[in-house]
Order: sequence, then C-alpha cells, then structure tokens
Amino acid sequence: MTAQRCTAQTLQCTADAIGARRSCAIHIAWRAQEPALTVCSARKQALEPSRRPSVQLLATSAGISCSIPCGIPPARRGSTARQADIVSDCVTIARRFNGPPNSANGGYTCGLVGTAVEAPSVRASLRKPPPLEVPLLRRREDHGCVSLLRGDDIIATAVPAAVKAHAPPAPTVEEAEIATRMYVGFAHHRFPTCFVCGTARADGLRIYAGQLGDGPLIASPWTPQSDDPLLVWAVLDCPGAYAIESVDHRTQIVVLASLTVELRQRPRAGERHVVAAWPVASEGRKHHSASALYDAAGRVLAIADSLWIELRDPVAFGR
Repeated sequence: MTAQRCTAQTLQCTADAIGARRSCAIHIAWRAQEPALTVCSARKQALEPSRRPSVQLLATSAGISCSIPCGIPPARRGSTARQADIVSDCVTIARRFNGPPNSANGGYTCGLVGTAVEAPSVRASLRKPPPLEVPLLRRREDHGCVSLLRGDDIIATAVPAAVKAHAPPAPTVEEAEIATRMYVGFAHHRFPTCFVCGTARADGLRIYAGQLGDGPLIASPWTPQSDDPLLVWAVLDCPGAYAIESVDHRTQIVVLASLTVELRQRPRAGERHVVAAWPVASEGRKHHSASALYDAAGRVLAIADSLWIELRDPVAFGR
C-alpha cells in the first residue's frame, strides 16, 4: 500500500471463525493517511434480506474489527438465550502485539475484553494462549460479561470486579529512569521480543521496570504515543511479573492468569508517565502482584491487581 492510495481487499468472515452457519463478504478499504482509525463502508452479499446484519468495519491498532451486532447465533448457549441480548464483533490481534513469540501479550489481550465491559473496574481472565493474526469473536452479553472466542474455545473473559490494591506514593520520572538500570531483563529475558517489556523490540513500549532503591517497588518511565486504553492494560501487565520477589526469571516462567484494572483517566500522549509494580502474596505456584500508572505529577491514572501462575515445566513452554 502506498501512502496516498486507497486499496481494497475482501475479508471473508467464515462460519468456523464465528460459530455460525453463514458467512458474509466484507469490502474493506484502508487509507494510509488515517492510520489510527479508519471507518470503512461494508457491503453484504448472499444474505437473506430479512436477516442481513448491520456491519461496520474498523481498522484499529488491534488489527481488524468488524462489528456485527446481529445475525450471529450465540455459541455455547442454551436455546433459551435471547439473541437480542448478545452483541458480537470480530477482532484480530496483529503480530506486533505479541508477548511470547507465538501468542499475544496477556495484558493487551485482557484489554481487548476488559475495555468492552461497561464498569469502572474490570477483571479479565486468560483461559488459553491468545493467538496472533487469527479472527476471534468478541461477544458481549447482557449480564456484563465479555468473552473472546476462537470457534468453541474460550480465549479470555471479562467481568466487572473491584481492584483491591492501593497505590503507593508515585516515584518521580527521574527515579523511574534510574530504576530501569536495574531491569533484570537486560541480563536475561525469556521473551525478548515482547511488545511491552522486550529488549529486542525497538517498536515496543520499552517498559523496563527495575528495582527502586532497596524496597520491593519496581518502576519504569513511559511516554505513550496515544491514549489508547489497550496500551494501559498492556503496561500494567509485565511489570507485575518482575515484581514477584520469589520468582527467579532466569530459571522460572510465570504467565498471566488474570488482570483486574481500574482505569481512572487515560494517559496523555507525548507526556512522561511512570509505571510501577509491587509484590502482594505468593501461594505455591500462584503469585499476586499489583501495578499502577501515574502521570508526571504523581496522580494515579490506573491501578491493577494481577494473578500469575508459575509453570511446572518452563522448558516446554512455547514448544
């Protein structure tokens, strides 16, 4: 695609991808001069006139999202479920938003379902490694739950839930910059291409949270390029893993199980912020931590609880 030229492709949303027995051809147009969000027209083909869904397609930072508010039967639901109470859309996580090499970053994926829940704070849980470059069905239901599905497999869910953590006083940007020198990922990193904390990603978020002084708090500066709430969920993820004091990241791997986020205010693009994290508790292979996002004045913009699971066989992970 050239910068001044609009190209078109056809995306086939198949029955296998959305758990339905019908398909629709969607005409997609991307405009390079509108990279952040392009709203495109859609044409519907081979659908009965009385059952044509209203389709709107969005090209976003998450990849491609085509909103399909009706005409898709709910998956994994009883026959008594009311179709009018369910709204679904199709999302694809672009490869650049990876965590491990072959799956999406956990915090970013949690944000995909978490930001779709209408509540002041939300808990998103990961059920399976989120795939990259694969159409997924994001389903919103009337009781407030949002699910991310690949066929019949549940990838993630999100529900309203309260954050239990209380943010400590904010480190300054200067203190966070000094703390990054202690980032353990510089010496050894299991996932160096991670979009959030990877040391081999010049185009990543570069969240290198290191120990702040002698205490348990770790911190990293962050200058967001946009106020996208998905990025807030992402930056609250990885520091929580490095805050767990009982985990030796040279030999052990922890993976995100759930992330509960209260987003109080979006960050301001182009301004300096601080991400901090601290340990909470450990119970066998379960580890709890918390994280927060502050602006340069020390105001808490977002706070999160996270649950991590320590893998029994780190060597086998990702095979």
